[in-house]
Parts: sequence; structure tokens; C-alpha cells
Amino acid sequence: MDKKIIKRDGRIEIFDDNKIHKAIKKAFLSTRNSADEEKINELIEQINSIICEDTVSVEEIQDIVEKVLMDNEYYDVVRNYILYRENRNKLRQYRYEIAKLVPSYNIYCILKDFQRENFESKYDLEKLFNKYQEYSFIEMDEKGKLISLIRSSEELIDSESPNWDNLAFRLFIPLLYNQIKDSWKKFDLNSFEARLKLYVSKYGYDKDLINKYNEEELKQIEKIVNKSRDKLLTLSTFKKIYNNYLVKIDGKIIEPIQEFYLIVSMILAKNEEEKLAKVNYFYNLLSKQDLLIDNNLIINIIKNLSL
Repeated sequence: MDKKIIKRDGRIEIFDDNKIHKAIKKAFLSTRNSADEEKINELIEQINSIICEDTVSVEEIQDIVEKVLMDNEYYDVVRNYILYRENRNKLRQYRYEIAKLVPSYNIYCILKDFQRENFESKYDLEKLFNKYQEYSFIEMDEKGKLISLIRSSEELIDSESPNWDNLAFRLFIPLLYNQIKDSWKKFDLNSFEARLKLYVSKYGYDKDLINKYNEEELKQIEKIVNKSRDKLLTLSTFKKIYNNYLVKIDGKIIEPIQEFYLIVSMILAKNEEEKLAKVNYFYNLLSKQDLLIDNNLIINIIKNLSL
């Protein structure tokens, strides 16, 4: 029977000793000791032999790791493992502190992903929390607090730490999609085809978006959209596209940025033999930021979409 682990947030998962292996290896490397795989695997075996219960907590496992390292006289390694553990606790602390400011928006995973991708000290979430505190004297609802977190992230941007711009947009995403969903409901635009017809009939988008793609093709094309790629954008890039190109009704956004990339891709691919494959190809380039909107080809397409 597989052992299980109780995470700090109460979730129960299958115990995976690969995570312990990774942590011990980092501790060895940080002391400039040889991170010999056979040696580490022996330690893992000792740790597994001590874990008798079917379900254990994260803290219990970490205590066992420290004990095994001490028993094997890896004193420098255990010291660095403890420091690693304390640092991880600090990272979690500020994730929790910030996330609980706006519980309705569920930004914990956003912060965790950002920390995993930006582990340098210049992106320490303590800086974001401290910057946010400058706004804390103002009484705010959750939406106001999230907006303040976004502004705080923007204020941390400089030439040495530009990725705060990326976090600012990631934090903005929940607000953005709430507004888009409300707009779709208000104007009865829940289907991609309905929105596309609106873009063509009232906002001057290329008529070939309707003429060269049939209903079945539009259904297939809609599935190409990958909202997770929003996290590759910065807030400053989004503002540029939002201000100049995205469709809005009464000041409310209708067109998500991934849909914008999709429509540009459809125009690029409209005369290709394998249209759907080409739409997918161009969409991947745009949504992954491999083909930027300041590319001359894209600028010419966008000019025809300008409102």
C-alpha cells in the first residue's frame, strides 16, 4: 500500500521520495560534497525504513531526514538542509500572507508558480508584501486589495528585476476574466462564433474570418486557445494590446488576449491549404511570445484590426 503525506494545507497526496532525494542532493551540493547517487539512495532507503505509518506529515518526514543525515555524520549537509528547510518555510509564509489578503481570488498558486520560476532574492515575495503595506492604511475590499498588490508589483519593476511586470499581469488575470465573463453574459456573446461575427460586422475585422472558415472549422479552432499562456505576458505588454486593439463595448473588454492571438493567426492562415494546422502554428508562435506584435508582418495584420 502506498504511503501518503499530509501537506501543510491539509491536502493528502501519495508520498514521493523523489522530492526528498532532490532536497538532500541540493544540501550536498551546497556544501561542495559529492552528491553521489548511490550514497543518496542509501539515505533514502534509511528514511523509508523509519517511516512506519501509512500517513505522515511533511514536518515528520523532514525531521526524519535530519535524523538520518545526523546518524550518518553528514553534519555540514544537515546544517544546509535545515537552512534550506527554513528558507522554504519563509517562501511559504509570504505566499500565505499575501494570498489570505484576497481569499476569493485564489492567488496562492499564482504566487507559488512565480516563486518557482523566479527563485532569485530580488523576487522575494517579502518585498511585494512590504510594498503592499504602504497601502494598508486605506480601507479596501478584496478587489481593492488585489489592485493594490498589482500596483505594488509594478512599483518593484526595474532594469535588474523586470519580472515583477509578469507577476503584475498574473495577479490581474482573475480580475480580467471576471470582467470578460460579465461582458459575455451581458451582451450574449458566450460563443466564439458570436463574438467573431460581432468583430467582423461592427468592428471592421477581416470578413474572411467568416467567409473562409466554416462552422465546424471554427469549433476546432476555438479549442486551440490555451489560457495558461496568459502567464507568459507582462502587464505592460497587455496594456499596449488592450489600449490599441482589443474589442471593448461601453469600456468593458470583450476580446481576451488569447482570442486576439487566435484571430491574428486565422488571418495569417486564411489562404493556406492546411488552414487549421497553420492557425495552430501561428497561434503557438504568438501565444508563446516567440512572434511578437511589433513584428512587421503582425503590425500589418493588426492595422486591419484597429478599431
